[in-house]
Amino acid sequence: MKFLNQSRCLVQGFFLLVLLGVLSACSHLPNTFEEPRLQVLDIQMLPGENLSPTFNIKLKVDNPNRFDLDVVGASYSVSLQGFEVIHGVAKDIPTIGAYDSEEFTVKAQANVIQGVRLLNKLMQKQHEPLNYRMSLKLDTGSLFSAIRIEDEGKIDLNGAR
Repeated sequence: MKFLNQSRCLVQGFFLLVLLGVLSACSHLPNTFEEPRLQVLDIQMLPGENLSPTFNIKLKVDNPNRFDLDVVGASYSVSLQGFEVIHGVAKDIPTIGAYDSEEFTVKAQANVIQGVRLLNKLMQKQHEPLNYRMSLKLDTGSLFSAIRIEDEGKIDLNGAR
């Protein structure tokens, strides 16, 4: 019986050493992941009869990495002046090749309540340019966390006349 306990301790100790060795080897690997870049190319409102408008958002994602990004799905939102006015999810996102760019279009719904709040804020005081932010979360289906990227800037309403 004493021999079995000693053998079990030796086996457990061996596996612990192997696990520590693997973990320490992984910690010395260089972090070669670069964050992809997102660009909003176009936003178009689709004709519809709903109270909540639907939009097509054309996006471009640049992959600066040496490996493909196999995307299982995505969630995204567009904020104006800090109000999330458009949001959506998609599952038919193309693979973004290594050192390549991919353009694709996603559908999104307007958040009517947030839109009303934005209009209320804009009527209270004049804002020159509107701050926008497009947030995109790409799910690669791997054990690693999702890839989150953003595009942000300003929309000049005076130039849009």
